[in-house]
Amino acid sequence: MSKICKKCNQIYDDELSFCPKCGVSLDTKLEQNTCPSCGQELQQDWEFCSKCGYKRTGGKINKLPQSNEANQGIGKNKKILVGGVIALALIIGGLAFQIYNICPGYNFETKAKAFFGDKEAQTSIGLAYYFGFDKQEKNYKEALKWLKKGAAQGDAHAEYYIGKLYYEGKGVEKDIKEAIKWYHLSAMHGDSSAQFDLGREYYRGVNVERNFATSCSYLKKAAEQNHENAQLMLGMAYFDGDGVEKNHREAIKWIKKAVDNHCLNHAEYYLGYAYCHGDNTIRNPEEGVKWLKKEAEIEYGDAQYELGALYLRGEGVQQDDKEAFKYFKKAADKNKVEAQRMVGFLYITGVGVNKDYSEGLKWLKRAAEQGDKDAQKALSLAR
Repeated sequence: MSKICKKCNQIYDDELSFCPKCGVSLDTKLEQNTCPSCGQELQQDWEFCSKCGYKRTGGKINKLPQSNEANQGIGKNKKILVGGVIALALIIGGLAFQIYNICPGYNFETKAKAFFGDKEAQTSIGLAYYFGFDKQEKNYKEALKWLKKGAAQGDAHAEYYIGKLYYEGKGVEKDIKEAIKWYHLSAMHGDSSAQFDLGREYYRGVNVERNFATSCSYLKKAAEQNHENAQLMLGMAYFDGDGVEKNHREAIKWIKKAVDNHCLNHAEYYLGYAYCHGDNTIRNPEEGVKWLKKEAEIEYGDAQYELGALYLRGEGVQQDDKEAFKYFKKAADKNKVEAQRMVGFLYITGVGVNKDYSEGLKWLKRAAEQGDKDAQKALSLAR
């Protein structure tokens, strides 16, 4: 076995124990190093790496000069790499441009998410086109395109607004049946707006067969999700017993929820009405007057008419004919037919106002022309 000097790297026969050149003790076997270029194990006496051609100098490994062919290969590889980087930059730039052109002015991150398939982002873009955003005008066709992308992934809100587009004939030919289909799909996936709209449709019975029970079923689902209009409509269904067993306590509960949620469909009026006309479990005219006056102050004719009747009867308030006439007249000026008839009667009888027969007949005629049977009967008797 050959031996090697650790100091001068000289190799000797096995018989020697010390290096005759430097006097260092000799190892009994050759050491191995690792090529730093390719990791190949190298024996100590090798001058070149057997795998990649690196050269050992002074105990170190140095790379041999490349041949022209090798240099040309490296140059070619560099060109390919640079070309790939440029191509990638162009692709990224092209995608960025496409994303930028989606709903200009809208949040770029949301647009990017929508572009790469995020359903909530796609629905958000669709709604931006539906309602208009900043300087972006409404574009119902683009809205439909993006909403359908979201709906394809089961987004309930997207399904609902597709239904609205078909219902309103915006960006697509009007198709009520198609709209109702999308409402059903959205409602099934839990959208409260779709549930409310279906509840209203089944209550009205115009575009679908009227069914109060089905109406209340959808209204309750929406109301339980805090949909204020559904809460109001469900409350009135309990008050009237439409589709559910009449229950005035339950009615008050749901109407109050609508009021608390700032329902803009005159929930305070309906709460006042329920307190004034409800059964003994909830009847409280004084409380009703309080809520009716809130609505009368914003010039709601129905509330003004109810207050006129309460002042005339002295119910929930101190009886006052002048106050009764004042509220009836306010409601009559807003074309409330029942109020027009009452104004006519009060002018003719001189209750709460100076008697004026001709003025009374004028108001009775206005009510009669709108189909009020009591006004029509009073006019026939006056002649």
